[in-house]
Amino acid sequence: MFPSIDRVYVNEAARRDLGWAPKVDFQTALARLCAGENPFSNLMDDIGKKGYHDEVFEDGPFPVD
Repeated sequence: MFPSIDRVYVNEAARRDLGWAPKVDFQTALARLCAGENPFSNLMDDIGKKGYHDEVFEDGPFPVD
């Protein structure tokens, strides 16, 4: 398994409201790992990892009022 999970996004509303289905899901990622392939989507490679903010907030990655 991965050494850590950076963040998790819930796509339930997109699936329900838009009929969207991901091209790469957890099962696909596991199958790729078993085949010795990169488990991540090509989109992730194209976009890269983005941080939340340059500033670190006391209560987490977002400012809390």
